[in-house]
Amino acid sequence: MFETVENWALHAFADGELEGQEHRSMEKLLTENDEARKALADINYQKSELRRAYNGVLDEPIPAALLAAANEHAPRLVFPYWAAACAVLLMMIGGGIGWYVTEQSNILVAETLPERALNSFVVYGPEVSHPVEVSAADAEHLDSWLAKRMGVKFAIPDLTANGYTLIGGRLLAEGAKPAGLLMYEGVNKQRLAIYIAANDKHTNNAMMIEHRGGLVTCYWVEPDMVYALAGEQPASEMLKLANAAHEGFDKDG
Repeated sequence: MFETVENWALHAFADGELEGQEHRSMEKLLTENDEARKALADINYQKSELRRAYNGVLDEPIPAALLAAANEHAPRLVFPYWAAACAVLLMMIGGGIGWYVTEQSNILVAETLPERALNSFVVYGPEVSHPVEVSAADAEHLDSWLAKRMGVKFAIPDLTANGYTLIGGRLLAEGAKPAGLLMYEGVNKQRLAIYIAANDKHTNNAMMIEHRGGLVTCYWVEPDMVYALAGEQPASEMLKLANAAHEGFDKDG
């Protein structure tokens, strides 16, 4: 039943194409169904590997020989025909331009999230004495401070039901813009970092997972903020934590 009914929806969820009740139903399924979580992790892993392998090709210059061949065989059109051809072409592709620009913006916003979150975890996760600037004892101040600096309101997720307690957080610098890092610790002393920042592009991107060696990051993009969890947890556990964090951020933010 899962394979025949839900597989298409998992792909749509990974691509950010589900909305409203369909999106909420899929989030519920992922929270309750181990098979669905594994299938989504596989889909996201495949997408990330394809992106890693082929994104660089987009920046490669067009070979000179190919350009020369195209110019050599290009028809010599006088202005009226050229203008008419351009008008028809614009009518044909105009509807697709908005989709393309939006999709590329989504990719640009989302593609650096895993790296930023994992780097923050690698730097601050192992810290024993100073993993955070503001401790969980002053969580209210931490929330208002980071929200003020980033210019967007949010609620700090409570992950105690998932076995993780807030240690605190700190302000990060991403270029000339502020970002935040929330640090949690599990019952077995395993650390979990949550990277947050304002989303100036106001785009959306569905929840995705990436791996870097023994590290895992689960991340998603919403119109006002971007989020990424990073740690050494298995992908299945990270998805559960990400879903819990997602609900926590939305609760009062």
